[in-house]
Amino acid sequence: MPYIKNITIAEKYNVSRSTVTRWVAGALDGKNNLQIENINGKPRILDTEHNIYQLAKLSKQARTHKGSDNIKSTSPTEDLYSIYSADQI
Repeated sequence: MPYIKNITIAEKYNVSRSTVTRWVAGALDGKNNLQIENINGKPRILDTEHNIYQLAKLSKQARTHKGSDNIKSTSPTEDLYSIYSADQI
């Protein structure tokens, strides 16, 4: 049966790969309703309509990473325009 790669899920639903790995672990523990099958000894998320719905539901509940860097914008003061000419600016 076809399956969806974790990296594909992470990119499509804008979550980290470790989040997808936690979803797989949760499915194995019975904490979510994802359909998992062992393929080549590894648990894989099956490519089914049920799983597409469940992944969308899980992604809405997931926290997205936001950088902690603050963005600061500045604007020039009136003194700048009195010191420099328009060509120099």
